[in-house]
Amino acid sequence: MRNSISDESRFLAMILQRYPPLEAVRNYAFGRSKLVGGGEFILQEVMLADRDGSDWTAIFEIRLLDSGVYKVNGIRLRPNRANRGI
Repeated sequence: MRNSISDESRFLAMILQRYPPLEAVRNYAFGRSKLVGGGEFILQEVMLADRDGSDWTAIFEIRLLDSGVYKVNGIRLRPNRANRGI
């Protein structure tokens, strides 16, 4: 059974609890992107600096839905000690 998120504020709170560096991004830059399969999903690299100045790499998985709309399906976030890319 899937959990239901009833409103945007609860969703945002859940994301920020799991990915605190996303709360106060001071700077960001889009990195590489990679189409997987026939475009069923995209991996998008984003480099960011949090409010403390720490560098992070976020990899967003963006899925193509049956409706033809792309939606974020997940995020992998790690400290940017050595950028290995996607």
